[in-house]
Amino acid sequence: MRRPLIALILPTILFGLSGLASAEFDTDRLALAGDNCAELERALADAPADQREGIEFLIANMPESDLQTLSADYLLENTRLAYQAWTDAPWAKEIPKDIFLNNVLPYASINERRDEWRADFRTRCLPMMEGASSPSEAAALINQKIFKNVGVKYSTRRVKADQSPLESMETGLASCTGLSVLLIDACRSVGIPARFVGTPLWFNQSGNHSWVEVWDDGWHFTGAAEPTGNELDRGWFVANATKADRSSKAHAIYATSFKQTPLSFPCVWNRKLRSIPAVNVTDRYVSLKKSLPPGMTESLFVVHGADGNRASCRLRVLDGDEVVFEGQTNDEGFDANDHLRVELKQKRKYSVLIGEGDQVIRDTIITDADEELHEHHLVSVDAVSESSADKPATAIKALRDYLQSQPAADLKTIRAQSFSDVALTADDVVQARKILAEHQKQTLLKTRAEEMKARVLVHGDHEMPFDYRVFGEAPEDGRSLYISMHGGGGAPKAINDRQWENQKRLYQPEEGVYVAPRAPTDTWNLWHQKHIDPMFVHLIENMAAFENVNPNRVYVMGYSAGGDGVYQLAPRMSDRWAAAAMMAGHPNETSALGLRNVPFALQMGGKDAAYKRNQIAADWQTKLAELHEADPEGYEHFVKIYPNKGHWMDREDAVALPWMAKHTRNVTPSKIVWVQDDVTHSHFYWLGVEESSVKAGATIIATVDGQTIDLTSSDVNKMEVFLDDRFIDLDQPIQITSGGQTLFEGQVTRSLKTLAATFDERSDSELAFPSSVEVEMPKPFPQSLVPDKDLPRYTAAKIDTQLTIDGRLDEEAWQQARKTTSFVDLVSGQPTRYDTRSSVLWDDEFLYIGFWLEEPDVDAKYKDRDDPIYYDNDVEVFIAGKDAYYEFEINSYGTVYEGFFVWQEAYEKGGYATDPQLAKDAPNQQEFDGVGFTNHPRGKRIAFLGYDFPNFKSAVHINGTLNDDSDVDQGWTVELAFPWKEMKWLAKGDNRSLPPKVGDEWRIDLFRFNKTKAPEPATDSGGWALGKHGVWDSHIPEIFPVITFAKE
Repeated sequence: MRRPLIALILPTILFGLSGLASAEFDTDRLALAGDNCAELERALADAPADQREGIEFLIANMPESDLQTLSADYLLENTRLAYQAWTDAPWAKEIPKDIFLNNVLPYASINERRDEWRADFRTRCLPMMEGASSPSEAAALINQKIFKNVGVKYSTRRVKADQSPLESMETGLASCTGLSVLLIDACRSVGIPARFVGTPLWFNQSGNHSWVEVWDDGWHFTGAAEPTGNELDRGWFVANATKADRSSKAHAIYATSFKQTPLSFPCVWNRKLRSIPAVNVTDRYVSLKKSLPPGMTESLFVVHGADGNRASCRLRVLDGDEVVFEGQTNDEGFDANDHLRVELKQKRKYSVLIGEGDQVIRDTIITDADEELHEHHLVSVDAVSESSADKPATAIKALRDYLQSQPAADLKTIRAQSFSDVALTADDVVQARKILAEHQKQTLLKTRAEEMKARVLVHGDHEMPFDYRVFGEAPEDGRSLYISMHGGGGAPKAINDRQWENQKRLYQPEEGVYVAPRAPTDTWNLWHQKHIDPMFVHLIENMAAFENVNPNRVYVMGYSAGGDGVYQLAPRMSDRWAAAAMMAGHPNETSALGLRNVPFALQMGGKDAAYKRNQIAADWQTKLAELHEADPEGYEHFVKIYPNKGHWMDREDAVALPWMAKHTRNVTPSKIVWVQDDVTHSHFYWLGVEESSVKAGATIIATVDGQTIDLTSSDVNKMEVFLDDRFIDLDQPIQITSGGQTLFEGQVTRSLKTLAATFDERSDSELAFPSSVEVEMPKPFPQSLVPDKDLPRYTAAKIDTQLTIDGRLDEEAWQQARKTTSFVDLVSGQPTRYDTRSSVLWDDEFLYIGFWLEEPDVDAKYKDRDDPIYYDNDVEVFIAGKDAYYEFEINSYGTVYEGFFVWQEAYEKGGYATDPQLAKDAPNQQEFDGVGFTNHPRGKRIAFLGYDFPNFKSAVHINGTLNDDSDVDQGWTVELAFPWKEMKWLAKGDNRSLPPKVGDEWRIDLFRFNKTKAPEPATDSGGWALGKHGVWDSHIPEIFPVITFAKE
């Protein structure tokens, strides 16, 4: 069977290895030509023998649309002139055949109109390159002369981006795309290999760009119509190009190829186009990067004239009185992303002078650590005179005048104007918000028309197609918006596409815009990956602008995998939704706590048992009811579980739409519960946190009572509170508190600067606020996790007879000892799967601790001293002194693990280093922050993990069999004795009595850790303790139970 297989595939292998042509031409390509097949056959038949290879190459690689339209005469003439240019060029012998075929012979660079340009360009360009001895030199000369010769200049007002050279010559205008195509064709006409290069989006989101590469013993670049003398590999865009990202589809750099490749060139002018092959050339540009001196950054400057266009102006930068830079800004004759670059010190304030003589405009900038664009305007925006600068009405007028003169101004530019600092009244804020919202709407109508026409959103490497329909009459205050997420996920693209098609027709609201987006990926977590959040924000913005959607009536819904998305997006983006509806989904790790301010509908088939969806829905029904009962103004919900339905609810779940429609978003609730998901956010309603301090699982609770805002969180160090008269009176003093401490007290000022900044950050005028206060959160004290009044308390009885440590706990003293209450889950405080209790006794020599552990299958793995038995099922004892604490662990084998921990700030003064076991060079000594509570106010600890407690006694007894799951065990018991005299380092900090005196109180905690957890729906962290800790951490002495030593 092998021999025929080799015979069948051999021609294909030969063709693939050459990549150019073969003796047996691929007739399938001719079949694709349809009615144009005869033209291609004639081109092949009529081509001279020495040019047939070129014709075959073109046919083998051209787009399907060209196969069906290009004539034989066009191909033959193009090929004849290309070979002539190659053979006549002084450097012909230096151009490899594959480079010629791919970069001189092709009649097109991208998807431009197919014109006959070779003969005309050859006539124009041969005199331009006279005397040139290399392709690089010739290309540089042509770049200096060709654009003036053909009367074409740079302009964003060109008819379209992907113009052919002749189309550009007809209007005299072209953008970087059209200019590059023109220069490439000019080069190819005289035998210079050239190709089209570009990036869809610069790293700093400033836009896309295209340029040209020329072959001269390797590839060299130049900007079309941007000559750099007689040299290549120079250009204004180099700094941007060195920061490209080869792994990012959006931020990589690509070069086109006529020969087919696995990649397609990302055409920003037509995002659906996939017919232009490409290669990723990012690495070559990144390698050009030059490091800035330490402490320096690059600032970019652009100046806009009164007409809104870029203007060429003298610009000076002053550090104090010293001029540190002087140069000229670029006007509209330069690429839209080509700005004046200045190297300045980071985080420094500079004065900027723009213009000449008495027309100079002065501005101030503060540089960032990263590259930043500074925009300035020649129009006199300082219309607010010295005498009237404090009048808010003048600021509103200045804003209107400014936007009228600068219709292209963005929010960042607006907040940089001097009138934005003027104090506003509450009424002014209402006016300003409307003005900014309308301005932003008009901007979006201009800048996003193409993506709305294409119905595709792009974010980084991800694309989200969307479809929508409009229902009902539009209310006066704007339409409703329903974002409806399809199911599928973890399936082939075709299946997810069918799910999308189904979702488009699944629901029909009585009124509103019904949008069905197609998930950007086909993974199981379709709708809760981090790119979804910004894409939905972008979608809402577009619908508000183009379909007059009211941003306070936006609803999110989804079925199956779309329901998974609702579970996740409803709480973490609740400040965007008026309500949410989950159908037949699974929440994964999501917490319901974040749903405090978004009405939530949950519907599920009672027989939808996959992934326990039905059980979890019932649990959520209980959770939501409990949350609403505890907080009647929040957690509004509607839950319906259809007992006889499976995964499909026969469209009965459509009742969620009218239920949601009754609700309107409240952007300024009096209470916020912010629970960070695994996809984190830096803003939520009227709260903000630093991006660098955001972490998954962090919880912030904020409440407003009159003029006081109270904040609760142990997870953030700083917080920004955004203020608005919609929920607090800004004409009166405001107090911000946390844990009984006052963090801020005073009156704030409303300003257009803050309003525009928050609008820019949130992309939603309703989430724009005129004032803000940044507060330092008090360091979290452990007692905030468990208040003193909630700590477990236990009285240890003193005994007269010393105990025999055998692990059985059958002596009379143990039988009469008071047992603790049953252990609870360490984190949640909920009851545990199996019962665990303990008792504490003492005499003048020993502290005794006993454990009774229910366990139907007693097992253990580790047998050697100080093995990591915390991965086994074990019990643990923590005994705390003032400046140190001791940890003891034991498993059912009787294997022991120990550690001794000293607070760093107490280590030296306490003299701990005099004990060899506690010396800084002791074995297994390390710094320790804690486990789940890592920002303890006392700081770090020194952990001595090689410590052995002298003369302790321990024993284990098993009521059953060990490591035998064929029977059912009762459990196991543990008996421990710690001599008081060996606790001197625990007593050191406060000189406590050893043994203790009657009435003394110590902090001792008792734990049980389990490698197996209770099955859902039980909440089981795997750690059980005498009392709740509220966090996965057993190393918090302040919340250890209080043990009182008594006589009996």
